[in-house]
Amino acid sequence: SPVVCMCATMYRIDLAHLCWSLENLAAGTPVNVIELDPEVARWSLVALERMLEVGAKG
Repeated sequence: SPVVCMCATMYRIDLAHLCWSLENLAAGTPVNVIELDPEVARWSLVALERMLEVGAKG
């Protein structure tokens, strides 16, 4: 199937838990927060922005 998620970790995310997480985020009480070293966070954002840019062109 073209919509199969090959990543076992991503496969475990379901709509109910995504909704719960987003609702908490919107309410100002984020859950399962991961803290990164500022330099790691900066380069992670650069990588994410590049991936989104490539996807937008596609």
